[in-house]
Amino acid sequence: MDLEHAKTILNHLYADVDGYTISAQARKKLSYEDKAHTYGEITPDAFYKILQDVEPMEGEKFYDLGSGTGKAVILAHLLFDFANCRGIEILEELNNTAQTVLARFILEYRQTLPEKKQTLLISFIHGDIMNENFLDGDVFFTHATCFYDELWVRMIGRLEYLKKGARVIVVTRTLDSPSFQLVRRAEYSLSWGQATVNSYVKIV
Repeated sequence: MDLEHAKTILNHLYADVDGYTISAQARKKLSYEDKAHTYGEITPDAFYKILQDVEPMEGEKFYDLGSGTGKAVILAHLLFDFANCRGIEILEELNNTAQTVLARFILEYRQTLPEKKQTLLISFIHGDIMNENFLDGDVFFTHATCFYDELWVRMIGRLEYLKKGARVIVVTRTLDSPSFQLVRRAEYSLSWGQATVNSYVKIV
């Protein structure tokens, strides 16, 4: 699907969704303060270029680690032929919103897509990325801007178990591990401003 068509669908699905407000309200209910739960959104044009840089292949699996309201997962599904696009989100309210958007997408758009696209999977999981199993994935996206140092070190430890050839896209943070090679670093405009996006490939 071309980018403009995907943007039209996304804009319709998210016209009444305010992820920042939903996230803020969800975080107020927590019994602890964790800046790692700070919300941020991709922009369609930037995200399309970011994914193009890692050269997704038909049949691969995409994961958004910290998927919020699900925008990146929906876009990845629309723009590329991933066999499975999956988001993992720890805040229940954000995940519930993603599930609601997905239900609307299936009801209003799934049957309008090419037959082949209709067979591709898309789903959202309410869970902690430190506990959920995502090791079958090929392409990963994580908005790690507000991850504190200890959490990011733990995250790198998990990513080191990915298969050789897996690509990991990281917003702001760097993936300092001999298991990964940096393939591209570039500045992109995201919803909250300019951000450095680092793309890596697992080499061992």
